[in-house]
Amino acid sequence: MAHTLTRHLLEQMLHLVERPVAVIEACGPGTPLVWANHAFEQLTGYSGSELIGADHPWVPTPGALDALLPDTGTTDGGDVPPTPLHGRRRDGSFAAWQVRVSPLKLSDGRRGYWMLQVDERTHAGAQADATGLGDLRGRLAAAQRQIRQMSREDPVTGILGREWFEEMFRHQLAGAQRRGRPLALLLFDIESFDAYLQTFGSKAGDSCLRLVAHGIASAMRRTTDLVARVGDTRFAALAEDMSQADAESHASAIGQAVKRMCIHNPRAPGSRFVTVKCQVRVAVPGAGERVADWLDATTASPDEASAKVTRIQRALSS
Repeated sequence: MAHTLTRHLLEQMLHLVERPVAVIEACGPGTPLVWANHAFEQLTGYSGSELIGADHPWVPTPGALDALLPDTGTTDGGDVPPTPLHGRRRDGSFAAWQVRVSPLKLSDGRRGYWMLQVDERTHAGAQADATGLGDLRGRLAAAQRQIRQMSREDPVTGILGREWFEEMFRHQLAGAQRRGRPLALLLFDIESFDAYLQTFGSKAGDSCLRLVAHGIASAMRRTTDLVARVGDTRFAALAEDMSQADAESHASAIGQAVKRMCIHNPRAPGSRFVTVKCQVRVAVPGAGERVADWLDATTASPDEASAKVTRIQRALSS
């Protein structure tokens, strides 16, 4: 299996970068912006919806950004060194940006992208900015190497495997700890799967796993959401900034959606269809917490865990 960098994984990875970063198309008509992280939005004052597909409102001089790009129309070249660029924020104020352009080759064939690493240029900080931007490029290259080394996808379901999920989870934990923001972990276990295998066999079992996996993944739609198969019949979903009540409600809704798929399981006790048991943990990660702490124990105590599972299961059966 080729371990190429998909646009979705690139967005997840760059979302964790604290420096302003945007991605533009390198081929085709124009150079539209296709993605920007939160730091870029804060720097320019423009929201993602105002930036994506627009004619670069953060650069007031027509053609100034295009002048920084190689004229080959491909991403075969190397990095463009940090270059000053006059900018404009959404409030109309002008700024002096410093832009570094790096090529990206993603997994959608020959179509290429440029990554823009942007900082506000100051007299005192220009040299430090250039060094920091080089560090960012190094971190991205290291992450690309990790992608090639890992088995990113689960071979049965096609969603993320546990190894890559844990790697991304570690980044999310660190970011949530720094910002003091909560993470929500939703765990889904297929119930009576042995009975399903005994009835229909292993090939049908793989098909069932794929259906459940993509049913869960389709319900987690934010760029930063992660969904993976983390056990034989266990799936995990990770989301940012979700309350306990919202997470439990969302887990119940996903469980109901799986049930409505009507995957027949005639030997399952209490139901003729495939169902999932849901567990939820929502917390601001504490210092020293590990991914295993979250995956192996979704709540603080067995009694609390039992109460939450019961509450969600009641919602599923209603």
